[in-house]
Amino acid sequence: MIATNDITILEEKARMIRRHVVNMIFEAGSGHPGGSLSCVDIITVLYFHEMRFNPSETDDADRDRFIGRLDDIGQDGMQIVRDMVTIFTIYHFKTEIIVASVRHPLHVIEAAKVGAHVATIPFNVIEKMFSHPLTDVGLEKFMRDWKNVPQ
Repeated sequence: MIATNDITILEEKARMIRRHVVNMIFEAGSGHPGGSLSCVDIITVLYFHEMRFNPSETDDADRDRFIGRLDDIGQDGMQIVRDMVTIFTIYHFKTEIIVASVRHPLHVIEAAKVGAHVATIPFNVIEKMFSHPLTDVGLEKFMRDWKNVPQ
């Protein structure tokens, strides 16, 4: 449940975001305001209530970091994680880095290697972490050979 005072703050943030959306579309000279404006309330609650996102509170250890989908558009999402770990270490920010939108087991390994604190891992990636094509081939060969062993 969101407190009444928090609702008032969230409503003001949502109005500010709507103004930014309209201004950005106007300045760009194109865009589709419907989609952007329709999700403002959801984004506002997620970022400013659920995720407790506040750029001015860099020392908040409970602040979430959403990293994801950059690989899908041709960027190196893990480089952002590496940069964040470096910057937060240099400036002694007491916060945790959460890697989200993990796409494959290498993301999990890389996130752990660079020092991310948490990774949200979809079930299909967890399944991939417990299987490997060479293991599958090896098991098939073993089972085939086992059937040929006299009982």
